[in-house]
Amino acid sequence: MKKLFFIFCLLALIMGCSNENRTVSELMRVADFTKGSVDVTEIYDKKEINKINEITNSLEWVDEAIETNGNPDYSFWLERKGVELRVKNYEIWFNQDKSVILDHVTVKYAFINGVNMDELKNLLESSALN
Repeated sequence: MKKLFFIFCLLALIMGCSNENRTVSELMRVADFTKGSVDVTEIYDKKEINKINEITNSLEWVDEAIETNGNPDYSFWLERKGVELRVKNYEIWFNQDKSVILDHVTVKYAFINGVNMDELKNLLESSALN
């Protein structure tokens, strides 16, 4: 009987710990406007979230508005558990050579191009496929 109780306690401990690891403290939501309807998906992978943050942090942000055409291709924002407001909030208009990104939190704009633009576009597109 003691062995059975010990096994039960051990399983309860393991199950409790495994549920803690599933708790998400950060997630990135992505709204895809490219298909005519709005599809919102979520990114939970910390590596992908960190890569998006790395790309956006590397941009040269300016206070002046940069002209954009129509609705953005994507809107994406970072949410943290226990924080009511969005931690980061962006809209992006992709163009072939140079794209424009707007940071709603700081109300600043930036151009994005090259490898950073391609990588960010791939991350946002792949989230829509999942």
